[in-house]
Amino acid sequence: MAGAYGDYFDIGAGCRHYLAYGAYNLDDASSDPLARKRLFPAGYIGADGRLVPASADKITEDVTHSRS
Repeated sequence: MAGAYGDYFDIGAGCRHYLAYGAYNLDDASSDPLARKRLFPAGYIGADGRLVPASADKITEDVTHSRS
């Protein structure tokens, strides 16, 4: 049945760029939350479909087009 509506899988898909900070701590050894070992690691899906490790120091904020 799902094959008959295959084009529906693209509806609401958004930009398909995902960022995750990891989930399910395996330890609490590190005081830095981003350095803890997790079941699902922090990262983003790259153009080739592979997980690329995330680094919090590379996250920036751009307010060029914001309203005050």
